[in-house]
Amino acid sequence: MNKILRLSIFLIPALFAPGHLRAETPAAPDNGNMSIDCLSVPDEIGRIKERFKGSLPRTVIQIQDVHAHAVAQENIAAILTRLKTVFRVDRAALEGAWISTSLPKSRSLPSSREKQLLARTLMEEALLSGPVYAAILSPSPITLVGIEDETHYEKNRRLYLEHSKVRATIAEKLAVYLDRLKHSQKTLWNPELSAFYKLLDSYYMKGDLSVYLPGALKVSEAHRIDLSDLEQIALVRKITALEKQLERERFEKETKQLLREYKNMPYTLEELIRGGRIPDEKLGFYPEIKKIQALIKLRDSLLTAQLWLELETMAQRIADSLIKNKDENELWQKTRRFYPVQGVLFLEATPDTLVFLEKNLVAVREDMTEAGLSEEFGLSLAFYAAVKERDEIFANKLLTDPSLQGTVAIVTGGFHTEGLSRKFRDAGISYITISPELGDGVFDKLLYEKRLTEPLVTAGQASSVSAAPFTASQTLSELRNRLARADERFPPSLDVLLETKNILTAVGVYKGDVPLSGLKKSASSSYSQGPDSPADVSRKSLALFSAESFIRQSRDSQLAEIRAWMEKSGRADSRAMLAAETEAMKKLLENPVSEALFDRMIEAGDILALAQNRTIDPARLPDRLVFSKGVERFEVRNEDPSLPDIEVLLQGTPRFKRFAQKYPFAIMKSGYANERFVVLPESPAALVLYRLIALDAGLYRAARNPEFVKLLEGLVAEILSSGIVERAA
Repeated sequence: MNKILRLSIFLIPALFAPGHLRAETPAAPDNGNMSIDCLSVPDEIGRIKERFKGSLPRTVIQIQDVHAHAVAQENIAAILTRLKTVFRVDRAALEGAWISTSLPKSRSLPSSREKQLLARTLMEEALLSGPVYAAILSPSPITLVGIEDETHYEKNRRLYLEHSKVRATIAEKLAVYLDRLKHSQKTLWNPELSAFYKLLDSYYMKGDLSVYLPGALKVSEAHRIDLSDLEQIALVRKITALEKQLERERFEKETKQLLREYKNMPYTLEELIRGGRIPDEKLGFYPEIKKIQALIKLRDSLLTAQLWLELETMAQRIADSLIKNKDENELWQKTRRFYPVQGVLFLEATPDTLVFLEKNLVAVREDMTEAGLSEEFGLSLAFYAAVKERDEIFANKLLTDPSLQGTVAIVTGGFHTEGLSRKFRDAGISYITISPELGDGVFDKLLYEKRLTEPLVTAGQASSVSAAPFTASQTLSELRNRLARADERFPPSLDVLLETKNILTAVGVYKGDVPLSGLKKSASSSYSQGPDSPADVSRKSLALFSAESFIRQSRDSQLAEIRAWMEKSGRADSRAMLAAETEAMKKLLENPVSEALFDRMIEAGDILALAQNRTIDPARLPDRLVFSKGVERFEVRNEDPSLPDIEVLLQGTPRFKRFAQKYPFAIMKSGYANERFVVLPESPAALVLYRLIALDAGLYRAARNPEFVKLLEGLVAEILSSGIVERAA
């Protein structure tokens, strides 16, 4: 019950895909000023979960935050940017902050590739949140307004940290309790009840309504269970029936044809339909789009909170029809209580689960006593009591703060979103709730807790602004009012990037790992050097690398410079990654030089990411590729013989993408081209070059040129052939 209600049976989000349904976006909106109530979100950045039309002339755009999640933060930034450029929404209320700022120092810096690179890198490393990223890069101000009360926020944070100390105990005791429940279910429940519970359990764990609802309806019909009073479920059935009538291929053709006439508008097809920009007489020539128009109207009537309650009612009615005796019923009720209890204990509850627990609190406390979790349950309830206090503060500020009147966006965890939705409905305020697309990204729990526990820095120090897995249960941002410090640290970090061309150094300055005073002295001395000579190279910063000047050097100077890079790389603490195919790496290790370089790679703590076709037998692989620490094998399912396994790894392997977000990397694949990443040949030199290139932004940019890579490969091969393997890694 604590998972996102995924309405994945509806084809509307899937059909409104970016490739076909969005007109080309100009730099500014047209003069028609589309109403914010017509807002839709391109599928690649998020989904609209709920719309409510109130009686007041005000709309709040709720964006569900997903803390410490790089992909979500990127998409939150994209949503805020679109709200600003297309709908002129220039204010965003933020959980986790209690000041207001438009980040004027950072935003006023001239737009450049370096500014975008630094902002994006900081966001990817969770040092900037999505709203901060959007505000820094926006051509005109986006005001970020903190809606926290510091005292209540800190109280909630302390309770979270106290709870984290007992999380392992909770997991252990809860697992024992669940095992007892499952054993009793096998003993006491009849087959039909067990089968329905299996279906319901899958829904509770995965949140996929498209699987659960048809199965539950089938059971209801078989047992003649009356569901006629459940209006939201009836609405879902209407939507699915209409969707089945939709001819997708014809719809896509109609859309391509229609949008040619609106190519200079920044709106999606859904926004054009909602805004009445497409005349009815014109829509008459597009029957499939007319069906979409009808689906949109039906979808707007869905209320997720009410649908959730009706789903629970339906489940209980089905269970009542299947339960045969008192023992089955008592066990069913205890099992039904388990899921909301689990959500509360793991701090993944929603407002609806708390309401359920409050109604059954006496029985729940007995369950917790039986599980030996009474104290932990009390601590979890105290945490949520603090969360609800903050809910009241958020609502009061949104309703009364003069700076937040009119149309505004608000970025909070999903738990707060649901609570605020109720208050907006009661006040007659319209709202649109958006959940950002999560892609293959993951919630970084360790990073999240680090942000919550690390000391807040003073004004003269560096700051860090970071952006859980389920948006509906998010309660506590780790932002901790770092907005002003972000504006203090970004400008000097950008200065360093512009001066040194080294993104790693710039990030180090932002984090406070690299002191500005020493850096400026070092940089100025490097710039004052005369022409390079082999003796000078080891002192020269790699951050000053220029491909053009390198190419003009003599062969001896080039070799000397690369030797210096190799020695410096071997001393660096940073970790890099090489992505390759298993078969290619296996063949490469037949070379003794490659074996030595591989061992150096592992000793350095680097990562070797192997795309391993599932047809490969691991027993045929050398021990180095099976047992070495740092070798990560990713099984790829490649049914297309024309597609390299490495391409499948890059496109469709979520676990690899998590590694790629964490470690700079290069690819090793002969004959393969990729515009985004550096590709190295399958040779021993690649086991040296990947680290040199991945750890330096300037060299990485130059190495995107295959001809430059060939030059580097030849130089490294010459060095390796002279027997200098010991210093090559």
